Amino acid sequence: MKIKIGEMSKLFNISIHTLRYYDEIGLLKPSTVDKKTGYRYYDEYCLYRLTKIKALKSIGVPLKKIQHLLQGTIEEVEDSFKLIREEVNKKINRLNQVASYLDEQLMEMKQSREGTCYIKPQIIEIPRREGHIIDVNDNTSLLEIIRTISEFEKKNDTNADIFYIPTRLMQINEKGVRSLRNYLAVKRNGLYYSYNDVYILDEGMYGVIDHIGYDKPIESSYKKLLEYIKDKGMKIKDTAIEVLVINSCVTDNAEKRRTQIQILLK
Repeated sequence: MKIKIGEMSKLFNISIHTLRYYDEIGLLKPSTVDKKTGYRYYDEYCLYRLTKIKALKSIGVPLKKIQHLLQGTIEEVEDSFKLIREEVNKKINRLNQVASYLDEQLMEMKQSREGTCYIKPQIIEIPRREGHIIDVNDNTSLLEIIRTISEFEKKNDTNADIFYIPTRLMQINEKGVRSLRNYLAVKRNGLYYSYNDVYILDEGMYGVIDHIGYDKPIESSYKKLLEYIKDKGMKIKDTAIEVLVINSCVTDNAEKRRTQIQILLK
């Protein structure tokens, strides 16, 4: 049994151009070629070989590697499959991170729209969180901030705003005087990565308020929260956290941006 290249194309849903290319690179040679017409004909062995090529291509094996595997041993195929599986795992992990970011941002935007965020100060319990220090402070220039964040993203092959929760780690005293300790890239929704130098944010009770509007002074929200904590008869530790809940990645409208202030309590 032999079939023409056009029939082969329809049977496997592969373009004639692709079949000709496979012939040129020696991946799939036709069994015979009509010298007069130039038509390529394929036999049962070609059908079987193309089935394997399609299967390997569908799982991400490049054409050059497919050509080698079709002639290789089962041990070589096993090694190749292990490498492909590692790459698939990396892609799955990255997609899970993207899904987590999208879910979180959709929830935050809904809360902002419905006014169900922490517009009024509250005291809540927040579990342990992990993150990575991005070494900037109040004395760091904008250029150095961008350079430091870029180095962090390059080192971890990631985007700090998407794959982490962008956070500012603050030093604060009871009078509300505060200063920036560091930027902090907090791991999102309990997803754990293999990077070193993990920074632990204390679990416990926090005074929380959402500051809405990037163009409005955040000091007013700090003042309101500190007064609320005092009225509750509680005292603060020396740590405040500013979580950039809705930042410039989501909207250019400064009035819609939201920063959540969290002050650790004793």
